[in-house]
Amino acid sequence: MAYDKGRLNAKQVEATDKPGHHADGKGLYLQMSKWGTKSWVFKFNLGGRTRGMGLGPIDELSLKKAREEVERLRVMVREGRDPNEERAEQRRKLKAKYEDDGGKVILFKDAIAMPAIWWRHGATTSTITAHIQASLA
Repeated sequence: MAYDKGRLNAKQVEATDKPGHHADGKGLYLQMSKWGTKSWVFKFNLGGRTRGMGLGPIDELSLKKAREEVERLRVMVREGRDPNEERAEQRRKLKAKYEDDGGKVILFKDAIAMPAIWWRHGATTSTITAHIQASLA
């Protein structure tokens, strides 16, 4: 693999301890908060404005995966599409899908509040899933 001057590597990502934005290139930045949390951010220009989009924390998205995601997002920007707006549209569609389903959605907090006997007596995942599906019917 060729050496990319100015690009981050995995060791640098782990070792970074200075809060702020650390450029990797092509709009990808490692963002470190004053509390020490690290996440990936994509910065781009669209319509004469600089915009940013969070990609996720480094423990969920590796440097390699973040670079791949930025390449995909850069294509969208070149086509004149706003990645933030497309993400918002996906969320609206997902929300509408669940609302159209008659509100038959169960949240994790509701699932864990269901009878504790499931959890204490080693119920299988399929048993718990069947109970949850029955409660949605």
